[in-house]
Amino acid sequence: MKFLNFKKFEKYAIAKSLRFQLFLTLLFFVSYSCIIIFGFTNMSQQIEQSGYSTADLQNAATRNEVEVIVGAWQSVIPFVNRLYIFDYLFILTGVLLFFSLNALLLKFLKNKGNIQIIPKIGLVLTIFSRTFDALENLFMILIYTNPSNFNLTLLNFLSVTSVFKWILVAFEYSVMGIGWVLLLVLTIIAKKNNQKQVETTGM
Repeated sequence: MKFLNFKKFEKYAIAKSLRFQLFLTLLFFVSYSCIIIFGFTNMSQQIEQSGYSTADLQNAATRNEVEVIVGAWQSVIPFVNRLYIFDYLFILTGVLLFFSLNALLLKFLKNKGNIQIIPKIGLVLTIFSRTFDALENLFMILIYTNPSNFNLTLLNFLSVTSVFKWILVAFEYSVMGIGWVLLLVLTIIAKKNNQKQVETTGM
């Protein structure tokens, strides 16, 4: 299965210098944070002045509910459009950030045995979670741009993709956290063992 071939990922993680990877990770983190602070926060506040948020549309179960929400959005539609542009940028920077974090983790876990699988699992979860996020956005756009005539099955697709996205995101963050905690524990153990060896040698 070519999709599960991690050779290029491993090559990048091992071959690229730590300084280079740290720089890229910081760059992607700053971009990721800026999109949230200057994009999502501002746009969401403007949209919510209509009385409805994008979460309300995600939870809509009927065409009538959709039409009411989109009708209330008419004065803020430019902000809704911009929000989804920012959301796709958010997805892209999220993929790059978590790719970089997993690559760093894999670099640090080199020669640590089977636990090297953790950042690889993390990368797969990132790809799938962001794919479902992109699909969720697509279904939202198809619904709010054509509230009177959209196919009602889109509401079901929207609900399913949203659930899967959040499940995958939860696992994605959990795996990432477990990986870095394990690295910290292994580092502490290795330092203690080195200290014992030094003390034994000095005796």
